[in-house]
Amino acid sequence: MKNDGYEICRGDAEEGYRFLWHMIRHIGDPEAARIVPVSPAFFLTSQAERCSEAVLARTAEMVVGVATLFFEGLCRDERPQIGTLYVLPAHRRRGLAFRLLKEAVRRIHEETRQKVFIDCVTSPMHDAINKLRRREPALGALVVEQATYRSGEEGLSWEADLRLDDSLGPRAGE
Repeated sequence: MKNDGYEICRGDAEEGYRFLWHMIRHIGDPEAARIVPVSPAFFLTSQAERCSEAVLARTAEMVVGVATLFFEGLCRDERPQIGTLYVLPAHRRRGLAFRLLKEAVRRIHEETRQKVFIDCVTSPMHDAINKLRRREPALGALVVEQATYRSGEEGLSWEADLRLDDSLGPRAGE
């Protein structure tokens, strides 16, 4: 444990998803809508069944952040992946996302000896990946970003292009 009151440790998938369920149901963080674009029940059951393990950020009292690890890939496509990287709002800006990401990449590579895929859907996640590449080049080189989110107009365009249905109208260029 770093002397900042936080411990980064391994946990099982169930513990990671219990934290995410609590976050979705009780915290009311608007970011959850981006992380969980479908119903929480679908998200939790479909991903939790495939999750290999979790990396947790803890205080003495509670879990405050999580990274979910999929050694066989989120879709069982044999592409090791970090499924979710999340820190509670009250505990952000303390380097926890970076520490969770670092341990998640290290752990997946240790288990699979492959590159680690991650859907980069928020600017803070992108920042954590870039920080990992700067501070830990060997680990950073293992990360493959599958998508990149940006705020503002560019982010709106990106989100529109990724929609899976036409409920909000046609996609750009259609």
